[in-house]
Amino acid sequence: MASGYFYRITKLVSAIPDDDHDDLLREFCVLVKADCKQYNFLRVIPLMKSDKVKIRTRVDLGNLRDAYIAAAQMKLREEIVWLEKVCEERGDKQVKEFCRRYLEHNKPTPTSTND
Repeated sequence: MASGYFYRITKLVSAIPDDDHDDLLREFCVLVKADCKQYNFLRVIPLMKSDKVKIRTRVDLGNLRDAYIAAAQMKLREEIVWLEKVCEERGDKQVKEFCRRYLEHNKPTPTSTND
């Protein structure tokens, strides 16, 4: 069933205004996941423009580990803080620990201002 989705979604994406682009793709992934458990969303996520939406879509799809890996590779500390909370809520101790270690070793640098 999902085999023709990718072709159709890539064709539609080109006609969608940039403001709606990522939201539509995220919604598409969630809806197709409910309909077709075996669909490979790794082909759709790269079509998204916002790194934050890419991370959150992975979480929506239940791929907490993939979301962590992507956020860590992109050095998205804010998303890792958010992901740690999601892992707590969902009971994913392993990914929560990955997040904790990342945050421990990648503390924000204080900004200095010269008055």
